Amino acid sequence: MASNSQARLERGILAGRFALARKDFAGARNIFEKTINRFPTAVWPRLFLSQALLQGSKDRAAAEQALREVLDIDPNNRDARKNLEILLKRPSSPSRGKRP
Repeated sequence: MASNSQARLERGILAGRFALARKDFAGARNIFEKTINRFPTAVWPRLFLSQALLQGSKDRAAAEQALREVLDIDPNNRDARKNLEILLKRPSSPSRGKRP
């Protein structure tokens, strides 16, 4: 049986994932940030936070920070390493007003 703490962590992750599925990126970000504050060494909320940041606000810097924090906690995390590599290879969006 999972501990009460583990159950709260899982509820936070699940609630955030439901928000992501509904494309409520701001809500997902809020849920994942609160979950991270309660469980600072948890990896999964940070991985999902990076998704919410990239899909919703397109905040590459914050997504990169979330992925780097995952790697600080778990240096061998394949998902974070792969996602960070993809993020860093992806060109930045062109500024408005500039034409190719």
